This record gives sequence, structure tokens and C-alpha cells, in this order.
Amino acid sequence: MRHTFVLSAACFSLGLLMAQAPMAPVLNPRGVINAFTQQPAPTVAPVGGIVWITGLNLGPPEGAEAKGAPLPTDLGGVKVLINNEPIPLVSVSPGKIVAQIPWNITESVQPVVMQLVVEANGVRSRTPARFFVRREEPALRAKGDLGYGQIEGKLDGRVLKASGTGFGLVEPAVESGAAGPPDLAAKPRAQVRAYVGGIPAEVTTGLSAERVGEFDVLIEIPPDAKPGDVVQLYVNNRMANRLTFSSLAMAETMFLKAPEGAEIRALSGSDLRGTYVLASGARGADGCYPSYVFDFQAQNVSILDGCLTAANRNAATPFIPVADGTAVSAFVGPPEGEVQQGISAKVRVLNPGQDPMDVDLPGKASTLQGVGGNTVVAVMPGPPVSAVGIDVASGAVRVMDNIGAVAGGGQAGGVLPGAAPALNVDLGGGLTHVLTQRVGIGGNRSVVVVGDDANAPKNAKLAILDARNQVVGSEDFPEGFVPLVAPNPPAQPGQAQPPQLLTRIRVSQNFDANTRTLYVLSRKPDDSAHGFAAFTFAQETRVRAIPFPEGRFAAACTANINIYSFELSRTLALFATNKVETEFKQVCEALGFIVLELGNQRVRDIPLPGAGFVNVTSAMELNDYLIGSNIGGARQPADTLDVLDGVNLTATRLQLPPGVTSFAGLRPVGSTGLLVAPAQKSTAGDEGLVVFDLDEAKAKLLPVPDGFMNVQLVDVMLATRKLVARGVKTGNTGAQYMIYDLVTTELELIPNPPGVAWVGGVPAQAPGGAGQPGAGQPGGGGQPGAGQPGAGQPGGGAPAQQPQQPQQPQAPTIYQDPNPKANTISAVCFDADRKPVGVMLLRIP
Repeated sequence: MRHTFVLSAACFSLGLLMAQAPMAPVLNPRGVINAFTQQPAPTVAPVGGIVWITGLNLGPPEGAEAKGAPLPTDLGGVKVLINNEPIPLVSVSPGKIVAQIPWNITESVQPVVMQLVVEANGVRSRTPARFFVRREEPALRAKGDLGYGQIEGKLDGRVLKASGTGFGLVEPAVESGAAGPPDLAAKPRAQVRAYVGGIPAEVTTGLSAERVGEFDVLIEIPPDAKPGDVVQLYVNNRMANRLTFSSLAMAETMFLKAPEGAEIRALSGSDLRGTYVLASGARGADGCYPSYVFDFQAQNVSILDGCLTAANRNAATPFIPVADGTAVSAFVGPPEGEVQQGISAKVRVLNPGQDPMDVDLPGKASTLQGVGGNTVVAVMPGPPVSAVGIDVASGAVRVMDNIGAVAGGGQAGGVLPGAAPALNVDLGGGLTHVLTQRVGIGGNRSVVVVGDDANAPKNAKLAILDARNQVVGSEDFPEGFVPLVAPNPPAQPGQAQPPQLLTRIRVSQNFDANTRTLYVLSRKPDDSAHGFAAFTFAQETRVRAIPFPEGRFAAACTANINIYSFELSRTLALFATNKVETEFKQVCEALGFIVLELGNQRVRDIPLPGAGFVNVTSAMELNDYLIGSNIGGARQPADTLDVLDGVNLTATRLQLPPGVTSFAGLRPVGSTGLLVAPAQKSTAGDEGLVVFDLDEAKAKLLPVPDGFMNVQLVDVMLATRKLVARGVKTGNTGAQYMIYDLVTTELELIPNPPGVAWVGGVPAQAPGGAGQPGAGQPGGGGQPGAGQPGAGQPGGGAPAQQPQQPQQPQAPTIYQDPNPKANTISAVCFDADRKPVGVMLLRIP
């Protein structure tokens, strides 16, 4: 008994000491989140906006909440510091802090990295959490603070009062921690515009006088808006998170019959108005596309008069939607010449609910681009190349001063992406080949790597350039190391290597702005080792070699040896293998990862968590996770998914759901941390769809419903977290859309319109009339003219017709057009005889 008492007393004393000695707060490295968007880390927050901070021991057990404005920077003995400066606090608790980002922290329109620490009772968190801040990052509050779904707001008549953040700096300025003045007097300096279901809506906004860091947003709901329409709000042309006005209980289908004799081969919709759909037939010998307007809002179909054409002879459609706007444009034909000389001096602009408008240009243009919500840019070939902007509302034409952004690739004077910079650098000794992109290092100086050979340099230096690209100095590579050059893909038989492949940059590098260190992927000339050459630009430039662990090499059998940057842990990563690769391979195998910690320049090897390999060419990075699978080439499809967590630097293999043997076509779902792919036993989609959750490190199955032999991914609607698939019925007798809820996995089957057997395409017709099972995989984006003929679209070609004679490559067919900005899908419908009968519109709840 005495021993028991003494032990209990000791435990009591130890507990008392622990209670008296404050425990350090611990931040979740992924724990700083934009409160309105709920974007996973590394999140982007706006100046003046609200963030949630999670972890352990962050605040007192009883919690504390600020009593009105101005907000304190010390609440319940807790401070939150960004770059060592305290910020205003809304509330604190042991597991969560709500705080405001100061208004004056940055004026950058690009994301700027910030470091955050928590101090509780004088004790600071040991490791800071990292996130991004930019001047404008608009967002609206969703019900339940989900970041998606229905907008949180109150409807007064036709005016919806909601709450927003991230509208940028205000006039007059407001102090951090303070609420706004009465009557929404503190207005955003930036331009704000709004749409509801793609219909322009009057919007008024100003800083809230009641809630710190939030804007009151008053949106006048248009009379034609419907429940379930997406609220599309822009600040300086930057789109907020997409939420819905009211809610749509279940999916809604509309159908419009095609005009008599119309052959529809492609759909193209307004970027924001999902109910406004343009349809096109095949391009004729005269260069004209028969075209139609399916206006589901007005329940009307009209034939477009005259000739509409496109610069690309193999384009699926002549229509170019205006990005982040509602208008659509096309050249008026017939085409008057080749693209190099311009094809038309007239453009037709189509606005929903208005008559078509033809606009005369000052000369023949070669390309059209829809930019900025209300402008179509027509580029006229030179010399010199020129461009005009067309106001889609008025038709007014203005000459554009800076055409670099719109006249780029393919135009005179354009620079091919990834091509070598136009630099003439000669460091002597044959060092004339520029091997890297130019990188700014501060002080109006930049650097490039220059070698004595473009493919296998035996000697290289770092050239230091001034603002005029003149050499002002150089640095030797670390002794025994030269740049590692990625191989070029082999030329096709009988074809010369394209010039852009011969000149493209093939040496990988990464510049760490924090330490002003440039890391260049390098090797020993005898290929006995790989590593980084590190150049640190301080008072004196320091150069050192950082070899990889013995027996580990970069997976260098790909045309691009990517170096991935993990912002949350300040780490670089790349795929590694155990042998030297010098030739290009379609399947470039890696057995693990190499990581370099930027703080201490420590490099280490992280093997895959199991047997096998990942194909480097199919890898991707998402939310500071590096994802690889063994998909590709003879290994299609994949049966493993390996993930490197860029925070804790551990590798995990996600197990496939029971019954699934493999997957193909892995696709990220925005920045949600989810990836989706068709699951299979024998063919893609015959087991449904597999959804990988990176944060939860697990996979779940969206199964094939009864009566269907496979499902094909169409698109994901981020506004409501719904996945749309196209199911092919058992016996290959028809197709039907289905909607999976990514949160609950619930399934809604969408009935076809009366008389419709197939939606979104039909399989290719085999001799004798038998359909080919599995033909016609849907595309993911529905972009006009994208892909190879028939590729990416259901059916892989036109409806069944007589056998065609050999001819020029046909334009791709676009039988379905997903529109995530509007939560809609338009699709061509076919009867049981595989003849197109009309177009349907599916509104996603």
C-alpha cells in the first residue's frame, strides 16, 4: 500500500509540474486554411481575409473569443505571428485559432509565401506553418463553411445578401483588426462583377461594419435565374469559389429537337451560361460550318445564317467562347486565304438573348481568342503582327498595344514553350551552349548554365548576366560535376527531329529565393554519381556539390526531369532509380524518391513502400503530394498508386478497393486532394470509378450500377462536389448519364429524354451493324478542336454512316460539352438507330 501511495503522490507531483510548465503549441503543417474557400494546404489567403489555424495546445482549455472590433493581437494569452509580427485574433482554443491576415502584409497580385507561428503564454511553436497570401483571392461564404455547395445568404426580395472576402484593398483604407465604416462606405478598389447562371447580375459590395475581414455582398438575382444556378463572382477577373444560388434538389434535364436534316458533330457552349449551346456540322468544302443555336433558357433552336469558319481546317467547331464571359465568337467566311495571310476580316459575336453581331476588322485575321470576360482578340499576321480587341457588348474595335500575350506560339515572333532563351553567351573554351532558362538572382542580375555541348557537356560554368544580358562574371561547377541533360525523344522513322526539340531546355534547376541558392541537377562525367550543384549568392558566391546517396540516380529516361518543390516543408524532390539512364523511354521507371531539405541541404533517399516501380512520365504533384503509378506503355493500366507526402517526407502505397485490379486515366479533382480514375477488372470502367483521397491515404469505389457494363468519367462539378459519368448499358444498347456524390458516394441515374437511346455519342459501327463494346471513351474537357480525330469523345467519330474513302484527317467530334463553371453538361442525343435527334442539357444539383 505504501508503494502505491508513494507512486500516486509522485504522479500527482509530476502532473502538477506539467500543469505549471506551459506546453509548447504544435502547429499542423497543413493546418493554415483559407476560412472561406477551405482550399487544402498550401492554401492561398487574401490580405484582410480570415484563416483557420489548427494544431495542439494552441490556446487555453476554456478558449477565448474577441468581443467586437478592433480585434486584439493577444487573446487568452495567445499570439499569432506572421513574419514575426502579431496579427488580429477572432478566437482561440486548444485545437483551433481564427485570425485575420493584416491588410498591409503584401500588395502582390501573385502568391507570396508567409510563415506563421503561434505563441501561447510566452512559448512559441517550434516549426512554422507555411501558406500563401495575395492581394486578391475572392471567395463567398458557403453554408456550413464548406467552401462549396449553396451560398450562405439571405434573400430580400430579389437581392441576395451574402458574405465574402478577398476583394483586395479598400478605399478608404481600414486598419487591420477593425471593421468597416457604416453603409458599406469602404469599397474595394478592384473591379467586381457577378453572374448568376451566367446571367449578368448587379453587385454592390463594401467592407462589413459588423464582421472584421469580411465584405457584405449584395447580388441582385436576375429574374431568369433558377435554383441551383452557379453564382460566378469576379474581382479583377479573378474568379471566386463557385457556389449555387439556392439549391437544386435533383438533376434537371432539358431537351431540344435538332432542326430537320441537321447533322451535329460538335458542341461548344458559352463559358459561363451553361444554357447557351452552339452546335456545328462538319466543315464543308467551302470552309463553312453549318451552325445552330440551342438556347435552353428560351427553349428555342435557331439556324445561324451565312458562313462561319475557323482558321484550323480540322477544328471541330468555328466557335471560340470568351473566357470568364458569356459571349461566343467565330470568323465569318468563307475563308479568304491561308492562316499565314489571314482568313477573314469579319467576326461574328453571339451574346445570349441578343441578335448576332458582325464586326469588321481593319484587316484579315488568323486567330481569335476570347479573353478577360468581355473581349475577343483578333490577331492579324504581319509583318508586323498586330491585334485588335473587340468589345463583345458594343462591337467596338480597338488596337491593342501589347500583343505578346495573344500573338505567342505559332505567330511571327512567338517563342516556343521550353525553347532555349535567345542569348548569345560565350565564356571561352567552347562554352557557348545555353543549357538552362535564365533565372533572376536579385540586384538586376540573372544566371544561366553554359556548357561545351548541348547533349553531353564535359565542362560547364554558370554565367552571371546584367540587365542587358551581358556577361559580368562566371562560376565554375563543383569539381567533378557537370549538368545532367535530359534525352530527346527519338524522331519518328523517316522524320527529322523537330527543331523545337533540338533547342528546348533540358537541364533542370530550382532557385530557392529564401537562401538565394540555385540548385542545378548534375552528374559526374563518368556517370558514377548524380547530385545537385548548389550556387549560393551571398557576399561571395559559394559553390558546392550535393551528391545523391550512393547507388541512387535521377530517373533520367524522360524528356523532362522534373524537380518538384514542396512549399510546406521547404524540400525539393525528384524521382530516383538505382541505375544510370541516358536514353529516352516511353516508360521511365523509378524505384523511389530523392529529397533535398533546403534548410540544411541534407539529401536522402526514400524508397517506394513496396515492390515495383512508378512511371515518371505519368507522375503529378498536388497539394505538396508527389503521386506516381506504374501506368504507361505495356503496363497500361496501373495497379499501384504511390504517394510521397511533401510534409513528413514519407511514402505510402494506397490500396485499391476490393474487386478492383487496376485503374487508368488518373485525374486530379481541382485542388481538393482527390484523384479519380476508371476502375477495372478487364476494361476501363467495368468496375466503376476509384477515388483516391490523399489526405486520408485511402481509396473508395463508385461502383457500376445494375444494368450497365461500364462507366466513363465525364467531369467533376466542384461547385457541388458531384462527379458525372456516362454509363454504357449492358448489351451495348444505349448510354445514360449518372451523378455520383463525391462526399456521400450516393448515385443518381439520369433518365434519357423520350426517344433517346444514346447520350454523348455512340460506339463505332462494325461491319454488319454490330456495335463495338467499349468504343467511345468520353473526354474530360470538351474543348473544341482538342485531341486527335475522334479522340477524347464518346463514339470516337461520326454516327454510323456508309464506309468512307481515305481522305484528309477529320475534325474530332464533340458530342458532349461539360461546363463546370455552370454545373451543366450539354450532349448530342441519338435514337436507337444511332441517328442524332437533338441536344439535351443536364443541370447538376
